[in-house]
Amino acid sequence: AGSRALQFPRGGGLPPLAFCERQGPWQTMTDADPAATKPAEQAIVFHVEVASATGLPRPERTFVRLSGLGLQEDMNSEHQVEESAEPASWLFLSPEAIAEAARLKAEAEAAAASKKKPPAQQEESRPTSVEPPTAVCRISRPCGTPAERQKLLDNVCSPFRVTLFRAGETPVPLAQASLDLSGLIHDTASVELDVELRWSEELIAELRTQFEEEAAAAAEAAAAAKAEAEAAAAAAAEAGEAAEDAEGSAAGDGEGAEEEGPPPSFVEPPPGRLVLKASTAGPIGRALCPQDLHDWAVLSVRLDGVYHLPQKLLEAGGPLPEPGTAEGPVESYPLKYSVRLLGCEFDGGRLVLPHVELPPADEGGGAEVAAEGGAEGAEAGAESEEPATPSPDPDPSFDIGSEEFVEGLTRAGFAAAKEDGPAVFDFLGRPRTGLGGRIGPQDFARLAELGVPAEPKTLLELYTLLIEKHENLETAFGALDASAEGVISRESFSAGLEEAGFSGTPEESEALFNALDSRRSGAVGREDFRIIGTTKRLQDLETAAKAAKWLLASTGSASALLKQVDEQKTGQVTKEAFLATAERLGYPDVAGVELAYSYMCLLEPESVDSIGHATFESLSTLDAATAAAAALPRLEDLLLGSDGGADGEGAGEAALKKLLDQPLDFEAGSSLGCLDFVARIKQLDTAGTLGVPAQLLFFLLDMNGTGKLGMPEFSGLPAFNAAARWKRLAAVRVFVESGFGSIDTDAFKKLFDDRSDYFTEAEESLPRVEWNRTEVHGYRGREWLQRLLNTLGDERGRNRSTEPVSTAGGAWLYLFPMIEGAPADFKDIADGAQAALGKLSRWHHAQAFIDLRRLAAPASADGTGPEVEFRAFLAQVGLQPTGANDAGDLDAAPYGTCQTYIKGCLRLDRPLLRLCPRDVRPPMQPSGETYIPPPPEKPPPPTVNEELEKEASKVVGRLAFEFARMCNERGFDETKIVGPGGQVGPSAILGRKDVKRHMFLDWLEQQLEGIALRDLGGELRPAIVRLVRSENKDGPACGLGGNENDAAYTHLRDYILKHLFRALNRDVEKHRRMRDEALWRSPPLVGPANAQDPDVGDSEEKKQQQDSMLIRLAFEYELLGDIDRARELYEERLAMEQNVENGEAWYGYARFLMRCGQNQTAAERVLRYAISLRPEDDGPSLKEAAFLACLLQNHRLPCSLDAEGVRSARFDAAVALMEGFADRHPDEQMPLYFLFLIHSIEAWGLQAEISAAKEAGGDEESVEELVYQCERLSAEAAKYLELARTPAETFKGSLNPAGPFGRPSFPELEDLVQKEQINRGEAIEVPATKPETPAAWQPPARAAFPDPQTMRRPPETEDAIALDCIDLLLHCGLPDLVRFLVHEAVQIYGFLSPVTAASERCKIQLIKAAMMCKDWNEAESLVADLFNFRGGDRVPEAHALLGEVR
Repeated sequence: AGSRALQFPRGGGLPPLAFCERQGPWQTMTDADPAATKPAEQAIVFHVEVASATGLPRPERTFVRLSGLGLQEDMNSEHQVEESAEPASWLFLSPEAIAEAARLKAEAEAAAASKKKPPAQQEESRPTSVEPPTAVCRISRPCGTPAERQKLLDNVCSPFRVTLFRAGETPVPLAQASLDLSGLIHDTASVELDVELRWSEELIAELRTQFEEEAAAAAEAAAAAKAEAEAAAAAAAEAGEAAEDAEGSAAGDGEGAEEEGPPPSFVEPPPGRLVLKASTAGPIGRALCPQDLHDWAVLSVRLDGVYHLPQKLLEAGGPLPEPGTAEGPVESYPLKYSVRLLGCEFDGGRLVLPHVELPPADEGGGAEVAAEGGAEGAEAGAESEEPATPSPDPDPSFDIGSEEFVEGLTRAGFAAAKEDGPAVFDFLGRPRTGLGGRIGPQDFARLAELGVPAEPKTLLELYTLLIEKHENLETAFGALDASAEGVISRESFSAGLEEAGFSGTPEESEALFNALDSRRSGAVGREDFRIIGTTKRLQDLETAAKAAKWLLASTGSASALLKQVDEQKTGQVTKEAFLATAERLGYPDVAGVELAYSYMCLLEPESVDSIGHATFESLSTLDAATAAAAALPRLEDLLLGSDGGADGEGAGEAALKKLLDQPLDFEAGSSLGCLDFVARIKQLDTAGTLGVPAQLLFFLLDMNGTGKLGMPEFSGLPAFNAAARWKRLAAVRVFVESGFGSIDTDAFKKLFDDRSDYFTEAEESLPRVEWNRTEVHGYRGREWLQRLLNTLGDERGRNRSTEPVSTAGGAWLYLFPMIEGAPADFKDIADGAQAALGKLSRWHHAQAFIDLRRLAAPASADGTGPEVEFRAFLAQVGLQPTGANDAGDLDAAPYGTCQTYIKGCLRLDRPLLRLCPRDVRPPMQPSGETYIPPPPEKPPPPTVNEELEKEASKVVGRLAFEFARMCNERGFDETKIVGPGGQVGPSAILGRKDVKRHMFLDWLEQQLEGIALRDLGGELRPAIVRLVRSENKDGPACGLGGNENDAAYTHLRDYILKHLFRALNRDVEKHRRMRDEALWRSPPLVGPANAQDPDVGDSEEKKQQQDSMLIRLAFEYELLGDIDRARELYEERLAMEQNVENGEAWYGYARFLMRCGQNQTAAERVLRYAISLRPEDDGPSLKEAAFLACLLQNHRLPCSLDAEGVRSARFDAAVALMEGFADRHPDEQMPLYFLFLIHSIEAWGLQAEISAAKEAGGDEESVEELVYQCERLSAEAAKYLELARTPAETFKGSLNPAGPFGRPSFPELEDLVQKEQINRGEAIEVPATKPETPAAWQPPARAAFPDPQTMRRPPETEDAIALDCIDLLLHCGLPDLVRFLVHEAVQIYGFLSPVTAASERCKIQLIKAAMMCKDWNEAESLVADLFNFRGGDRVPEAHALLGEVR
């Protein structure tokens, strides 16, 4: 998959754009060194040409320096020879020439250092000439691994800088230009940019100096000229010139002096311009990330600084200078700071002192007097002045709502604010009424009422104490419940603990009681007491998971571990063998290994000594152990309902009853084992809401390790979940108290009030952490955008996330100080002072929550992307190593709460849009009409006449039933002869003997005193009333009067009787036909009971039989080659009432039309009708949409859209069909494969047009337009192919991956914690080498029979869905598309891997496609090719197809 991802997508036979160059040759010799046979590096090559620079203030002799694109060292051009104000075309050496020059220089320096000539063989190895420089700078960047590809894309999105230098011994920077090359990713293969050239400070300073020198020289010259003029005037006056002329001259000189303006000021020259050309062999995104086409953005993260640092961090390198006495970076400060945010990395942050203006010194008395008397004055002032009483801050009287409460906790850095904040708010706001769900400072103070429960470690110590004293928890509860009330009060609990030997403080005893009081009722029940057992079982599960994880990692997989355990391949795994294997591999925790084995044994409760291989595979499910506790509330909802239902023992009874699905046996004690539990959970949890294997939950609930769960175990489930909820709520209290010291008004204000003054002071006058590189740019593709939209809960991402906290609306930032050059774990630092500094830095690893919801803002008018400016408060991370604060000299909450914060900005370069496919529209015809016709009109509702006849038919049926009952009661029945020789049928004939006129009516009147007859009339009455009111407006309002006036309504009686007789005659005719039909049916075929039964002809069963018969007959005629008769039968089937609007039946008919005769126009019409039957909100099924879309792209045959004369009409309709389905079903991969097929087929067709146009000498502009469209379609095809290959789970995550216990997860922190645990003996390092496979599991050197796997050629599993698409095309009768996918699509796009393309399944598909095209020679040739491969003649299906071909 990786190699195929690097192929450039080409439309319809375009030549490959091989810009993923191989750096160095491939070695193919089998006897070469394994280390030397690895493939050479893959790279993208950029060609950069700095064309020209204009607008230089003066001619310069220059060179340029290129920086960016991830270059480790900047690249310099050759120095230009001549000076120019508009330099152009700088020359660059090739990378090979630069490397060679560096090698020669190094050898020369080495030779000079050793004062001897280089060896002769080295001289011979040098090239005789170096490639001359060119105007194009060639920059090669590696892209062989995912990390290298991401880094390359990030670098392309970062500014590419060109710096113009003055050439000389000491180069001087003259100007710099910043260029955006991100267009090379997906948009184009070459860019020509004309950007602004900004002059450097050095050049501006030179120009200013030059201007000032010139201005001074001009002023000096003007002064000299003026002096000369004055001297000349004086000399002329002395020589006796006219006084008048002298005075006029003097006056003129004076006026000129007065008119002299201010000296000229320096004006910076306008910015210059720089032209740069950059290109690659093709848009690099089409090779590196084709799935991101149209779905990508540039993320820019700017960090301004970290402010209000804790005092211990500030003084890590000693006391800081007094404010105002120093500024800038503190060089002696020993720590560097790093930040990780949304994949952007900031390293090397330094402590910086701000510029602070000191107040001016007091005037008067002179400096000496001030110096002498300053100290005395200050001392006297201190003695005379009383300390000023600070004015108290006004009490905040504002109220906050739930959202403000949660947002304040989130801003302060409380990790679980989004999940637990609303519940805490509800707890605080309960006593208040009439305030619209808001709380104030007094309500906030109620946070202290949340009792803080004991930590699991303390509960486990209590478990050990109680087991040692009482053997089990049930006995321990009875001992603590001295009064036998069934509950333990707070006082009884404390007294019982003291009696049991508990040595803790009263506060610890209170915390233990809080941990068990799940209802906060002041009493602990028996089910609450089981929380201790569940906590112990949770620790056992973690211990077992830890052992399993290590064992699996040390061997590589569960199957590899199994081979080590069952060395002799006996098929069974014993406990002794499992323990011995763990010891041999080096895992020391025997208890953890035993727990892991007992976990597996749950699936084989009857087995005593060993377990099977299938059961052993369950060891890998322990990987989900960290999520087991979080799944218990979901298990409670599943068994007891979301409202909780019963509690205590009642909850246990309800849960067990639901699992057993039968009444409980209280005397015998109902219970169930693990296998039954797992099976029942699978039935109940069809949606998979638990998210963890049921075996893990069984292990947790089985507190006594009996392998059975009964009512006691289930009764503790609600209590454990309730206690966990109270613990999470109490964590808010701990967070606030540790940060502020108390829960008071000041804490409320700092959490929820405006902090602008606080921010201003910190950012203007306090030390902060700053980074040299303040802004980082990164490429973010479709996967990241999907995760962002999942995090925001934005519908533009189609809400694909499955993570419970994915819509938190933000992401977590990770900040960590460290000692530069020192080990990450302070335990590895030998120097004591440095180790203490390492502890300090590790203790201050911090996290902060960044709210990203403003990124979802709608697009602005100018099209710029959204921006989020943030100030996020830091809080200590939850994972700290053992021994980090053993001395207790570090603050419990080092960053306090709402104290230290980080300031910055996030920005996207474009608005967030709906991920592709976007702008989904229904398929249209070129005329503007919808391509899918409207659904058929529903039949009109029955008229009143039809309703009356229908009711009359029902009454006739009732009368027939009553008549049969009368005949049966009075013996009016006779036998029925159904066959030769007087064969008698099982049913009798009624009403042909002894029945007289009016007998039936008299019998009806006698039944139930005439009630039955009146009921029959009552059934007709509503229909008759509706008929009279509808058809005869002047009819009687409420019945007849029984007098001569009734004669006026005689016509109504006749009208009613007419419809009654019509209904009766219809039924009589219907049953006559059915009787006649029954006479001609063969009883041996249909059964004697069915042969003469007229009622069976109108049943649903009969209709289904008729439908099945028509399907069978149509298929048989198709096999016989009588296609016309098969078509008639299909049409007869579709005319049946149940199939007129049966989309599945019409879809089958469309398949028949394409399969037999390739009647594409008719198949298209049928499919359009079938889709129109679907509800508009649901749309077509996948097979319907894919069939019609691919049919439209089958250009060999015509379709209805050809009449419009618009070539793209078929493509547009096909794309709209599949995009609509993909939009409604975003998690399905198969529609993406069909979108690939549609685009690639269209690109292939355009390529044929391009070739024809070139051969015909067509217009170049038109050809270029076709080429552009072809490349665009090819890129779209590659996009959808890559998306189809990507697992759906990739797009279901968020930007907040959860670590253990729901904490934010940071990869670097997780790696550090793992290393710290290994250093402290808390975890065992996994050995680097895997053990050898035992001999019993090794394949024999010479097998007696060939392995079936070596004889067959199965396809690769990653191509399974692609092969299913090909099967569906065969199913729909589209062989041309099958050939395209297996041949052209494989060659151009890598649609299938080479292994799959050569597999037996793929060959069989090609044979079927050839047969469908009736190309029998090709089909026979393909079968022969298949048989030529080893094992190919063992494919039974190939022999069957060969028989059909011949």
